[in-house]
Parts: sequence; structure tokens; C-alpha cells
Amino acid sequence: VLSLSLGDAALFRWGGTERKAPTRSIKLRSGDAVVLGGPARLLFHGIDRVFAGSSTLLPEGGRVNLTLRRVTRPDPGTPARFGRLMGRLFRRVSDTPTGTCDNARPRPTRVIRQGR
Repeated sequence: VLSLSLGDAALFRWGGTERKAPTRSIKLRSGDAVVLGGPARLLFHGIDRVFAGSSTLLPEGGRVNLTLRRVTRPDPGTPARFGRLMGRLFRRVSDTPTGTCDNARPRPTRVIRQGR
């Protein structure tokens, strides 16, 4: 799952695979992307709040989220091509493996910031 945030900044919160699991948050700005891969795509996640007026990208303000999901079995060469494409578009600031999807320290696979 690739989620691209455009417009006003927002507080992205994620937890574990159960609703009552502890949560963590990160502020996403316009152009940032979150990748939830492997077991991390099953984590409870969402936007906690939007910081109105924090971006001028949209003329009337607000936020747009584009979410891309692969729902078919991938071709063996596809992940590498997709990674090269995303590498050209964004500068990676965090590339932390998810590890196991336990409730102690769940986290997104990657947070990608727009090159500034």
C-alpha cells in the first residue's frame, strides 16, 4: 500500500493489528508518502487531524490522499521497477524494516518525504 499525501499537513497515526494496541504518530506534509508493506499493511491506521492552512497546494485548502494498492499477484520484476520509479520521484528519509507485526513496536515500512 502506497499512500501519498497532498495539501494540508496531517497527523498520521498507526497502531497494531488490534484496535486497543498502543499507537504512534508522524506529521505528514504535502508530497510525503507512507508505504505499508508485508505485515504492516494489516496495522490499524488513519489520519488523526488535519492542520488547516498549512499548505497552498490546493486553492481552497484541504487535503487529498492518493492510495495505491496492489490486489493481484505481482510479476517478479514489478517491485524493482516500482521502487526505481518512486526513487526518482521522492527522496527517502526513513527506510525502516517492519520486523514482526506485534503490538510492541508496529510501524509503517517506509515514510518517504518529497525532496526539498
